[in-house]
Amino acid sequence: MDGQQVSNRDEIDPDRSLSYCRTASYAFVLVAYINRMLHKEPLASIFHTFFWAFILLFACPLAGFFLVLSSPARLLYAVVNDRRRINACQDDMELCVVVTGCDCGFGKDLAFELCRRGFVVFAGCRSLNESGHQFEGANNIIPLQMDVTKHDEISQAARTVAKWMSPVRSGSKKILHAIVNNAGKGETKLFDWYESTERISSDVDVNFYGSVIVIQQFLPLLKKQYQTNKQWSTENGAHLIKSRIINVVSMAGLVNGTIGASMYHASKHALEGFAASLRVELFPFGIDVININPSFHKTNIVSDLTARLRKSWENIPPSRRCDYSEEFCKRVASKLENNFSTFLWEPNAAIDTILSAVELKYPSCQYIVGSDAKTILLVARWLPQEFLSRVIRNDVDLPSR
Repeated sequence: MDGQQVSNRDEIDPDRSLSYCRTASYAFVLVAYINRMLHKEPLASIFHTFFWAFILLFACPLAGFFLVLSSPARLLYAVVNDRRRINACQDDMELCVVVTGCDCGFGKDLAFELCRRGFVVFAGCRSLNESGHQFEGANNIIPLQMDVTKHDEISQAARTVAKWMSPVRSGSKKILHAIVNNAGKGETKLFDWYESTERISSDVDVNFYGSVIVIQQFLPLLKKQYQTNKQWSTENGAHLIKSRIINVVSMAGLVNGTIGASMYHASKHALEGFAASLRVELFPFGIDVININPSFHKTNIVSDLTARLRKSWENIPPSRRCDYSEEFCKRVASKLENNFSTFLWEPNAAIDTILSAVELKYPSCQYIVGSDAKTILLVARWLPQEFLSRVIRNDVDLPSR
């Protein structure tokens, strides 16, 4: 009898299920109706106004209050965490870092600093014949021919690192600790000034696809290494240090609107979004994905802006050049030069930040570098796009429609 009662309780009541389905259907119809109405004026403007009024008047002050209260704890954690750095100079272990774009700029300086701190550095260069000589005499730096737009060179670099990681008789454990996607380029021209499809994709090929292919080629090494190191750390009771993929993205991946950099912004936004998803996907394999977002620093990517913009303007097909006067070109170049002369930092802070991402046992998932990036540009992320576009248009004095 008791068994029959249990069986009856476990049976599905068709009438009740039908009632639940009807209720859910009515709720969905109601929500869809509200959503549709909130996209029609004047309700759209009213909702937008009250929503942001609530955020700015109540949520933001409350968040600021808790931020102030948590400051001592955050400060203590930052001090303690900064002291917990990975020591690359160990007798029983060698740590290597793969860095792309070591021909000049951040990559070159980073390679030498990592070498000084005891890391073995595989320095990827776009042209080994032109840039490889600068690493002569640095015993821990291994230059590689590694143009990130050429898949065969990336594959060969991965095989070289895999060979270095293979077990040796000395018993020294060799670990691929970090990959630093530093290679980057930036065309200085308006989108309408591109001469061909190949030129349009050049920024994306280096800044986005280059990083993606590098990660794809080295990921099997990182995953296999994680399983081996996890077993080793368990057997020896040692702490497992996570390997990491570090992408030097740029603030151009978080904000937009800079005139003359449409494809550069596109490539950096793509890398930013890719890394955010990749961070979640690689978590089970013990691989950290870290983004470095510096504002503009003194590197080749921001040198000779006026000359580069002038050259781009001269290369426009005559049918399109008549739409842009020479005076307009000079005005845009002058504005870019003024902006960069005001906020153009020495590379030291960016190099130190990348080093922290490499060395810290518990790195953050994102680092923003540059005083302007930490203040003005972060605020600009939350401003309405229409307002930002108007400010930029007026700033450059674009002709009105």
